[in-house]
Amino acid sequence: FFFQAEDGIRDIGVTGVQTCALPIWSTHVDVTGDLRLEQPLTMLGVGSPTRFSVGGELYIGAAVTVMGEVHMNATTMTVTSTGSVVGTGGSHSSDGQGPSGSVPTDRYGAGSHGGAATKANSWSSDSHWGAIYGSTFHPTEVGAGATYATGGAALRVTAEVLELSGSITMNGESSSSGGGAAGGSVWLQAGLLRGGSGGIVSATGGTSSYTYAQYSWSTRYSASGGGGGRVALYCGSSEHASSWRGFAGLPELRVWGGGVHSSADPGKRGGSGTAYVECAGATRGLFLQGAETFDTERRLTELVDDGVSLYDFSHVGLYEGAVLAFSPTNLLTGTEVVVSVGSLLGTSDSDLIIATGVTLSLGATPSPNQIDATVNMWVRRSFDRRSLISTTSYAVNSVALTGTNICNNGMLQLSPHVYICGAEVV
Repeated sequence: FFFQAEDGIRDIGVTGVQTCALPIWSTHVDVTGDLRLEQPLTMLGVGSPTRFSVGGELYIGAAVTVMGEVHMNATTMTVTSTGSVVGTGGSHSSDGQGPSGSVPTDRYGAGSHGGAATKANSWSSDSHWGAIYGSTFHPTEVGAGATYATGGAALRVTAEVLELSGSITMNGESSSSGGGAAGGSVWLQAGLLRGGSGGIVSATGGTSSYTYAQYSWSTRYSASGGGGGRVALYCGSSEHASSWRGFAGLPELRVWGGGVHSSADPGKRGGSGTAYVECAGATRGLFLQGAETFDTERRLTELVDDGVSLYDFSHVGLYEGAVLAFSPTNLLTGTEVVVSVGSLLGTSDSDLIIATGVTLSLGATPSPNQIDATVNMWVRRSFDRRSLISTTSYAVNSVALTGTNICNNGMLQLSPHVYICGAEVV
C-alpha cells in the first residue's frame, strides 16, 4: 500500500490532505483527514475485501480502479465529472471464476448474476446459463465470469454526503472469444445525494461479439451476453441535478444485460439485473431494463433473496423486454411469497410473472402523470359493472397498470378501481 505525496509518505494511517497514487493492497485503510485522488489508482480487494475509510472528504478526480470487493466510507465523497470508480472486469484475477453454479462450462455461455445469461430467446428457468444469485437490497457479490471474461467488481459506498457527477462502473467484461461476463454490484448509502447531470451508476452485463458457424457457413450462431448485476441506492434526501425514469433527483442507473453480435439471435442478450432505490421520489422502487438496444425478446430476472417471503415495493418498473419473477431461497416448504406493488410501470414488451405460491397485491397509484399518456382514453359505463380506463385521471384508491404484462399462475389481488393502460393479464 502506498500514498504518494511530496514528502514521500508511505503509511497506513494518514492525516491531513494527501494525494494518492499507485496500488492499494491493504485490507483496511484509515485516513483521518481529507484525501484527494487526482491520479489513477488501483484498490485490490480480490480474495479479501478492502475497507477504505476517510474521516474527511474523499475527492475522486481521476480513474480509481477497484478489484474484488471494496467498501469506501467517508464523511463526504465527491466523484467529479472527470473522476470515476471503475470495476469493470474486476471480479477475479482470472477468467471463468464466480460463485458455484453461476459460471458456464461452455465457451459460448455467459455469466449470470442479478440477471440470467440466456441460452435462447426464452425466459423459462431452464433456458439460461448458471444460477442467478445475490441480494436485491444489499448487493455485495462480484459478477460471475465467463470462459474468456471476468465479472464486475463489488463496490459499497457509505457517506454522509455523496456528490456524484462522474461515473461508478462495475460492469461485466465483454468478450470477442466467447460469452460475456455478469455485471457486479454497487451499493450506495448517503445522507445527502447531490451532483451534476452526468452522474451514472452502472453494473451491466458484458457483451459478446463472438459468432461461429455450425454445419453450414451460411448459418451464424453466437455466444450469449452476460447477465446484469445489482445496484442499490439509498439516500435521506437528494439534490442531484439528474432525473431517471421520471423521478427527479436520481442519477442514471444501468443494469441491463450484455448484448450480442449484430448478426446474432437477439434472444441471447443477457437478462436485466436489478436496481433498487430508496431515494428521492422512488421510495422502495425496483427497476429492470432488458437491453441497452431495444428488441422484443424477453429475458428472465428472478429475485432470489435469502429467506425473504414478503416484498413491498412502492414502484416496480419493467422496461425493454424485462421479465421479473420471484423465487426467494431457503424458505420452508409451503411458505407463501407475498409481493405488494404500489405502482406497476413499464413497457408492454415486459412481463411480471406470478408463479404458483406467489400472491401479488397491487395497491394505490398516487400520481396521475405515471399513467401511459400514449394510450387512448375510453370509458366502460357503471351500469354494466365495468371500470373506467383512462390516461388522465382516476380515483385515489386505484391501481394503474401501465404497459407491463402480468402472467398469472398464482394470485392477483386488485383494489376496487382498476385502470389498465396497454397492459395484458394472462
